[in-house]
Amino acid sequence: MGKSISETDSRRIRGEMLEVSLCACAGLLPLALGVRGSLGMIAWWALLAPSLGIWCGARGLSAWPFAVLLPASWMLVLPFTNTTEFILPDPAWGIVALTGLFATGLGIGRFARRPATAFGASFALIAILAGLPFISAPLARQSPAWAARVFDASVVTFAMECAGVDWSRHRAIYDAAGTEWFSDRRAPYRGKLAGPVALLLGCASWTLGRRRVRDLRQAALGLAATGGSTAVGDRESSAQWES
Repeated sequence: MGKSISETDSRRIRGEMLEVSLCACAGLLPLALGVRGSLGMIAWWALLAPSLGIWCGARGLSAWPFAVLLPASWMLVLPFTNTTEFILPDPAWGIVALTGLFATGLGIGRFARRPATAFGASFALIAILAGLPFISAPLARQSPAWAARVFDASVVTFAMECAGVDWSRHRAIYDAAGTEWFSDRRAPYRGKLAGPVALLLGCASWTLGRRRVRDLRQAALGLAATGGSTAVGDRESSAQWES
C-alpha cells in the first residue's frame, strides 16, 4: 500500500511540474515571437497572470512550491528584458502586483469546475478590459472621467504603474488611448501600496479557495461514511430478515 501511494504522489508531482513548466513557457511567448523590452513582458504577464492562476487553481495545483514557481520564473527573466532605451523604475513592485494577480486567480480557480473554460473566459474578459481604453479613445475628449475609469480597469495599467511606469503619459498609448484628455485627472497606482494590497487580496483569495476544497473533501468523506454505514445497516437488516 505504501509503495502504491508513493508512486501516486510521484506521478502527481511530475504532472504538476510539467504543468507549471508549460505555464512558465506561455509567459515567455513574447520573447519567442521577437518581442524585446520589459514593457511588452509586463503587459503580457498582466494579461496572463490571473488566467493562469485560475487554470492552476481549477487543476488543483499545489500553491507551494509549484504554483509559486510561476511568478518566480518571471521575476528571474524580467531583469534581462530591460533595454538601454528603457529600464523599469520599480520592477520589484511590478512583480509583487503580478504575483497578487496570479494568487487571486489561483483562489478563484478553486471554484471552477472546467479549467479550460474558466481560463478562456477569464482571459477574454481581461483582454477586453485591457483593450477598452483604445476602443473608447474617441470618446475620451467628450467624457474624460469615464475614460479614466476605463483606463484604471485595465490590469495592464495596474501592472505598469506598480512597476513605476508613467503609463498614462507613455508615448506607446498617449495618442492611441487618448490619455491626454484625462492623464491629469486621475491618480496613478502606487506600486508600494497597490502591489502589497494586490498580494494580500491574492492570499485571501487563495485561502478562501483552499477552505472550499477542504470543505468539499470533508463533505465527500462524510457522504462516503454515511453511505458505508447505510450499506452495513442494510446488510444487517437483510441478515436478520433471512434468519
